[in-house]
Amino acid sequence: MRKALVCLALLAQAARANAEDELRTNVYADGTIIAVGGIGWILSSVYQSQLAPSVCKWCDRNVDGSDALNGVDGGIRDALKWSNTDAANTLSGAMGFVIAPTAALGLGALAADHDGRIKDWPYDAMIIVESAVLAADLNQTIKFLVGRERPYVHALAASQKPIDSEDNLSFYSGHTTLAFSLAVSSGTIASMRGYRYAPLVWATGLTVAVGTGYLRIAGDRHYFTDVLGGAAMGAIVGFLVPYVFHHSGTKMDASPVPGGAVITWSGTW
Repeated sequence: MRKALVCLALLAQAARANAEDELRTNVYADGTIIAVGGIGWILSSVYQSQLAPSVCKWCDRNVDGSDALNGVDGGIRDALKWSNTDAANTLSGAMGFVIAPTAALGLGALAADHDGRIKDWPYDAMIIVESAVLAADLNQTIKFLVGRERPYVHALAASQKPIDSEDNLSFYSGHTTLAFSLAVSSGTIASMRGYRYAPLVWATGLTVAVGTGYLRIAGDRHYFTDVLGGAAMGAIVGFLVPYVFHHSGTKMDASPVPGGAVITWSGTW
């Protein structure tokens, strides 16, 4: 965890720029990405029963059926799992899908307004949402491909295992991915804009994100490595989208074509 926080601090330092350094946005191009990505995520959720693996591909078991779960995941699960896993699961949903986006967007607005730049907030918000959508789409795709059995299912005897589309979508944690993508994208934007409240944006967002990951383990929905993977991927997407694709040295255009749009991107650093 200490190494992860150091890495995030370095990301924040790398993102810091003069207040005059603007982020480039293209409402049509970014709007298209958000719309297409959002629709893709919704459709993948609606058709999850058809897309998710019906049996685990990553089962954490030996050929003879004996338990092969690694010691780190097993030990942390035993240490952090709540007796009331449903309560932890409910709280993780509130943290990941309500508190995390509220903190990212709300504190972003507060930071912009504090520096007299509230006019920039709609564009900041667009980049934050774009980061979250892209991170969620990547997460959903990998979940379907990997097919890791969830901890609460893994703990049951074969005859007791439920048959549900959620059973084999443990790697990697979607809640944690979303929370970290929101935290890091909003923090990166605040640092790039030079907002004086940037440290507050980073500290609050990362606290909520870490709490979300903890609750996913406490709720027995994910292993530690699932949460770690979600944190890493969410942070990577949350940093790269504003810093690389919306840096002042980049340019993104969208050209309408029949049935959609062609998005081009170029830049120098």
